[in-house]
Amino acid sequence: EEYGGTILPQVLSRFCKINPKVEITVRCGPSSELNVELDRGDLDLVVVHEEAAKIGGEVLFNDPVVWITSDEHFQHECSPLPVAIYEKGCWWREWALDSLDQRHKDYRIAYVSNSTFGLQAAASSGIAVAILAQSQVPADCRELTPEEGFPRLQGTNMVLRQRTQNKCEARLGMAQAIREAFHASSVHSEVA
Repeated sequence: EEYGGTILPQVLSRFCKINPKVEITVRCGPSSELNVELDRGDLDLVVVHEEAAKIGGEVLFNDPVVWITSDEHFQHECSPLPVAIYEKGCWWREWALDSLDQRHKDYRIAYVSNSTFGLQAAASSGIAVAILAQSQVPADCRELTPEEGFPRLQGTNMVLRQRTQNKCEARLGMAQAIREAFHASSVHSEVA
């Protein structure tokens, strides 16, 4: 979902120009669910977040995970710290809470969401601080620094995983469109 408004339109445009008669189904969901569906054979390929230390597919790019806060609010100075996190079962949630526990930071869970958009809204509105991939920090928020007591968390990779059975030209074409769109996006962000 994080790249649904930026990368996905590029991928679909590139792919459909070359393969106008192929029927496409796009499914957005948690990486863990998408991986299960790929392994079951329900999906042909997935683009998922994966811990940087694990390599389970083709790495498209690395995106550091950071703590963020609103530019206008000072929730990061509150005690207990109000935190916006993903729902239970998400490894990002574990990262966030473990990071706070290791620093003996008093916190309270102020907002829970299963979407990046929800965490962005919580941080932007000043309800709480949140963790997000660095590329997903809203314009009205900023990254909290180690000097403020919020070091970067582990890195995360965007990974392309594909079914290995039954080579399919359409799937290979979609994989190439995904690679090209992520490459164009990372080149653009490095220049900006």
